[in-house]
Amino acid sequence: MLVAQRAQLSLHPPTVGVGAYVLKDLPEMGRATYIGAPLWLWVNRYDSLQWGTHTLSASVDQFTVSATVKSTKVTYDTGDGSTVTCLGAGDARTSELDRLRNESPSGCQHRYMVRSEMDNPNDRFTISATVTWRVQWSTTDGQYGSFTFEIDSIDNPSIYVAELFAYPVAPPS
Repeated sequence: MLVAQRAQLSLHPPTVGVGAYVLKDLPEMGRATYIGAPLWLWVNRYDSLQWGTHTLSASVDQFTVSATVKSTKVTYDTGDGSTVTCLGAGDARTSELDRLRNESPSGCQHRYMVRSEMDNPNDRFTISATVTWRVQWSTTDGQYGSFTFEIDSIDNPSIYVAELFAYPVAPPS
């Protein structure tokens, strides 16, 4: 029954967004980040079938069912043994400004503390997301209830994690 209910809602699997970049000195590694840098995470909030609130109703004869469907959280598996749970869709990172220190305004981010194998573009961390939806329903004959269900992402980005080397800098004269 739950599968039929979910199918009726026509919700979309979440599209995972990550604040990773193609590093100038390592373009062959694809999307990447650095150890300890805040990697912003988000799902597409502009597709209301991935994140949002919906109300629906259906009637048969004198009987009507109404439901409110609302996304409540998104949980990311970051591929390094960690999970991150966010109560909102997160914020898309739209620029490269200060990517090593800039925190996500929503707090939806992850810091990798382990690097990928040096010079191996195939040693990557795959990030997936699961959005939890809550459904509250009622009928014209006084019945009501609620349930939750989850939808998993299907197109998951992978990230190369590099180490930023610190070089000694001569003190100013």
